[in-house]
Amino acid sequence: MPTIVWLEEVDAGDLALAGGKGANLGELVRAGFDVPRGFVVTTQAHARRNPDGSVPAVVADDIRSAWRELVGDTGARVAVRSSATAEDLAEASFAGQQETYLGVAGEDAVVAAVADCWASLFGERAVAYRTEHEVAESGLAMAVVVQLMVDADAAGVMFTANPVNGHREQVVLTASWGLGESVVGGLVDPDTVVVDTAAQRVVERETGDKASRIVLAGAGTRTEQLAGDAWGAAVLDDGQALALAALGRRVEAHFARPQDIEWALDSSGFHVLQARPVTALPDRVESVPDTWPSEPGNMYFRASIIEQLPEPLTPLFADLMAEAVPASLQALMNDLATESGLPEDTFSGLDVGFPTVNGYAFYRYANSAMARVTSSSLGAVRLLYARGGQLFLDRWRNRGLPEYRAAVAAWAGRDLAAVPPRELLGGVGELLAAGCRYYTFVQTIIPLTGTVELSWHALYRALAGVDRGPVESYIIGLDSEPLRAEQELWELGRWVGSDDRLAAAVRQPGFEPGGAAPDGVPGEVWQEWLTRF
Repeated sequence: MPTIVWLEEVDAGDLALAGGKGANLGELVRAGFDVPRGFVVTTQAHARRNPDGSVPAVVADDIRSAWRELVGDTGARVAVRSSATAEDLAEASFAGQQETYLGVAGEDAVVAAVADCWASLFGERAVAYRTEHEVAESGLAMAVVVQLMVDADAAGVMFTANPVNGHREQVVLTASWGLGESVVGGLVDPDTVVVDTAAQRVVERETGDKASRIVLAGAGTRTEQLAGDAWGAAVLDDGQALALAALGRRVEAHFARPQDIEWALDSSGFHVLQARPVTALPDRVESVPDTWPSEPGNMYFRASIIEQLPEPLTPLFADLMAEAVPASLQALMNDLATESGLPEDTFSGLDVGFPTVNGYAFYRYANSAMARVTSSSLGAVRLLYARGGQLFLDRWRNRGLPEYRAAVAAWAGRDLAAVPPRELLGGVGELLAAGCRYYTFVQTIIPLTGTVELSWHALYRALAGVDRGPVESYIIGLDSEPLRAEQELWELGRWVGSDDRLAAAVRQPGFEPGGAAPDGVPGEVWQEWLTRF
């Protein structure tokens, strides 16, 4: 088997000989894409390496001979790039885990760079990556690609499917001035351009602050600062972005799957430096809406139970809540009319809904429904609370709580795996409806507790004054498990507040109780705090 092969001599089927990068590049060359010319130091050469990892003399001679044929008398510099057999695969890309050397000049330097690439096969990053992705260590081998460098005016990375939202019709380009290493290595904030290739237009553009660029210099590269006016200048105009995206689409079509492509641009046009499969493309996610539609004649608002639903709803929950919430509200208003002596049809047929707008829950009241509720319910509520609220307490204690417990008990302890799906879905609906109904019972007694607390505060301060201790100690004095927890939390707050160092520590942004002791707080004090907490 040869120790040297030219890129045009290999294709995607030569992974075992040329490694992932070499095989993909050879495939691109043979398919007619503009790829810088180069050769591969094959896995056979790696198998013949000296015990200390150095390059055997016969292999070094082969590398020098191929380098002279590649460069001739031009003095051109080359890129020396690792190409392991477990690299640029559909299930794991290994991008950046093994070494690449840019701007290498001279045959001896190329031989040394090949040895360094071999050594990186068992570098810390590569071994950790293989462990994470469960890639076997046995049978691994390293090829090395040696290619002519593109003295790039601009370069970057292109994804032929959007890696953020999974849109297959979108190509995402990142671009910066100079060599692509500044983008791949995260040294600059590059431009990002999103192209919809189906619509043939740029749909999104974000121009980054590109304070520096990497350029060829001597036997390697150097980083140079850019003038201020170049920082915020767009690297690619729309025409170039469309042309580059079209190139990406052709590469994707050849490999029949989305590709992660490194590219470079010089005076002769765009060049493909590498192509690998996209290994982690998310399910398609639609763009976050920026409009909030509503219908004339309706009020939309977020209050009450919706304050406990701050995130978008899942489709199943949204569908079930759309029925359960309006039904429970209608039942509450019917009860209110009956118990306050109003005509039974006072609130019948309320036009009330529980829609989701852009995935978020809202109450929807028709203006006519809101007018009926506000004109009649306020008087009824005053009447009922004027009786000490006993009707609401009895209603909650004798109806709401038993009904809810019965609904829960009907499903408690059942083997859900044995319940047919249709019945299981029905049970979910029953429990959700019971929960919404119970919530309306609780809603009517919350004002009673609030009124008691506010009244007690007013009486205490009027009769006892402020020197008799905190009023809260009276309110939480009854002994029960929830109240003991509240009392302990209250006492903990007072204890922390009594120590200026602890009080300052817990006010810091990002405070974590389980972290190390803050500056200035003795360790034993901190440990006491944690124990109490």
